[in-house]
Amino acid sequence: MVIGVAVAPWVMLTVALWLWLLMIKHAGARRDAVAHLTGAGDDIVPFHPPYRAEPAYEGATPP
Repeated sequence: MVIGVAVAPWVMLTVALWLWLLMIKHAGARRDAVAHLTGAGDDIVPFHPPYRAEPAYEGATPP
């Protein structure tokens, strides 16, 4: 009984670490699959926000 109480936290820590690493691996695989389908490559952000060449307001220069 005492050995089970002493070992249980370490077993729970090992299982939690294994699940966390499995989740990280799954997220990486999903990101790679989405990048392959969309052609995003190694982008951190999977979309490109609209960039404006002209200022957003008229008649004034940006600060």
